[in-house]
Amino acid sequence: MRSRLEEIAVRVQGPVVADIGTDHGKLPCLLLADPEIRRVIATDISAASLKKCRDLLTTHPRRSDVELKVTDGLQGLDTGQMDTIVISGMGGHRIIGILLRALKEGKTLRRLLLSPQKGEEELRRFLHEKSFMLTADFVVKDEGKFYTVLCAEPGEERYETDNAYRYGQIPLKSRDPVFLERIGKELALQIRVRDQAISDESQREIEERIAQLKEVLGELQD
Repeated sequence: MRSRLEEIAVRVQGPVVADIGTDHGKLPCLLLADPEIRRVIATDISAASLKKCRDLLTTHPRRSDVELKVTDGLQGLDTGQMDTIVISGMGGHRIIGILLRALKEGKTLRRLLLSPQKGEEELRRFLHEKSFMLTADFVVKDEGKFYTVLCAEPGEERYETDNAYRYGQIPLKSRDPVFLERIGKELALQIRVRDQAISDESQREIEERIAQLKEVLGELQD
């Protein structure tokens, strides 16, 4: 089973890739193993953060193929030269903020690989609103944790239900075992939380969440 970063790396397309918020620089190292990737632009918000990536790449034979940049999101970057832009390990709202600023500045966004820590529903709604379609939407289990990975490209698609935004149209149709496991574990967690809820309002919200999860689980198991 691949890790989250490995799943992202195999879905990168084109010779020029940007890793926004690269942190330790593990993704650039994975990408450099592919000879078809000629250049990686690795960014982070501070020089201190980017130092971890620089240190990891010090002895890499393709170190010269990585361009390190200190910047906030996509600011100051020529996205028109980037075939794939990767943003992972941030919350959905943070990713939306980065993309919204880029779109307002008229930047070109050809192919996006996004893996939010949370806020998947809001991110799907944003991408749909801004005329991006999802060509991939799946769940990865990495060291016991579940992560969503979205691949978006310019295009139009229809969403029929709120659950399609909440859980993803592709996972709901594919009935992927990892996605099914994630829904099952989330349902079990919500049931435990409900049993400990103090206020009636909290209990109502949790009951609604449980009903949604049971509905999805029932559809997946039909």
